[in-house]
Amino acid sequence: MPSRPPYPEAYRAELVRLVREEGRTPNELAKEFEPTAQSITNCAGKQTRIRHTSAGRHECPVLIE
Repeated sequence: MPSRPPYPEAYRAELVRLVREEGRTPNELAKEFEPTAQSITNCAGKQTRIRHTSAGRHECPVLIE
């Protein structure tokens, strides 16, 4: 079974923004949007790790896959 292509970076960044800045939960967003709650949680975790390693150089950190 073919896997779906990755979500666009801007789409993932917006989901993470909704979690962090608006206090929405990954479960709420998973009901409203296509990614699973686990995918949203994973995406937020990747951005956190990158934000710490980039020392604040990026306003919206880039996801590395």
